[in-house]
Amino acid sequence: MTPGISDHSPVVLRWNKHIPTTVKPFRFFNHWDEHKDFLNMVGESWQTETRGNPMMRVTNKLKTLKIKLKEWSKNHYSQMQTKISDAK
Repeated sequence: MTPGISDHSPVVLRWNKHIPTTVKPFRFFNHWDEHKDFLNMVGESWQTETRGNPMMRVTNKLKTLKIKLKEWSKNHYSQMQTKISDAK
């Protein structure tokens, strides 16, 4: 584009491929705490040794627990509609 009164020229950029950057937020489901393995998993995750100030340790433990809960939920609660249909 042509410069205006400045010595800088504006530019227009276009990308041909749109890559979605949506990240699903973490959600806690109340029915998780009724599962027999839930409290053990939380306890194990909370007892891991971490370094840093107290708030950093809490943050790191929560991040570790989040990763474990997502994987655990995927293994135990994914495709619930299919499982319900199969059970019927």
